[in-house]
Amino acid sequence: MSSAQRYLDNGTWRERTFARLHEDVDRVATGLRDHAGEGDKVALLAPMSPEWTICDLAIARIGAICVPIYPTSTPRQISWILEDSGAVAAFADEPGRITTIPVLGTEIPDTEPNPGPPQHPHPDDVVTIVCTSGTTGDPKGCVLTHRNITSIVATLRQLTDAGPGDVLFAYLPLAHLLTRMLQYFCLETGATIAYSSGDIRAVLAELAEVAPTYLPSVPAMFEKIHAAVRGPRRGA
Repeated sequence: MSSAQRYLDNGTWRERTFARLHEDVDRVATGLRDHAGEGDKVALLAPMSPEWTICDLAIARIGAICVPIYPTSTPRQISWILEDSGAVAAFADEPGRITTIPVLGTEIPDTEPNPGPPQHPHPDDVVTIVCTSGTTGDPKGCVLTHRNITSIVATLRQLTDAGPGDVLFAYLPLAHLLTRMLQYFCLETGATIAYSSGDIRAVLAELAEVAPTYLPSVPAMFEKIHAAVRGPRRGA
């Protein structure tokens, strides 16, 4: 059976099938319906994890709009994003970081799924508001539609034939747009997304364990890998 996700669980790599992913998304969406509905903004504040993807998809499942927040954001940045976006609810791995709106945890509930009828969004409906990191001022939101997402995924499919049987390694936060598009690309093509533990110091060891067929990344990561492979120079 095809694997959608590969992730570390107490030091062991485990997998979630596409069928199980679908069920878990519906379970999370069922609980979310009590706090948000179609067109509402829902914040997502959590580190890299397969549950992040599930919460993201659950938000889309009910027709709401995901507003990711970097886990490194300061309390002031979090408050700014929540107020500026108009979020009515949030997912957070640490619920205490958000106190002004209803907060759901990122755990997968063991309940009977009842997320309501499937949504049929228009291509120009908003699916997410991606905020900048806020390093040069208050975070700024970039509004992306379903058409934007499908266009990016279609472009990626022209660049690679990755599909079922391939494994793509993700280590940047899922609030980062590159990793988010990687997530959607894997869902579209049937490839497996392998999640880093989130510890940048463990990435090289995790790469050796996962042995991905693709490593989408930013230049800085490739420079670190290159330096590690070459090792210290003689006499240094």
